[in-house]
Amino acid sequence: MVYLSGSLHQPTGVSEISATLPAAARPAHIMYLTVYTYSGTMGLVEIEPNGTMYTYMGGAQQYTSLAGISFPLGS
Repeated sequence: MVYLSGSLHQPTGVSEISATLPAAARPAHIMYLTVYTYSGTMGLVEIEPNGTMYTYMGGAQQYTSLAGISFPLGS
């Protein structure tokens, strides 16, 4: 299992990538997860099998919580 914690923010500029997970911590399939963002609004975290993480909607540009995100390792 992979357990994430901490927070992210949506980057400015041309890249929409918020983070990239190491190879040992990537899911087998694309995941769309509902999370809390700035001011308690709901947003999304997208995690791709290549480890790329995106943050969307709500107040994601300012703050996105990763609390409670867990998933099985991809194989």
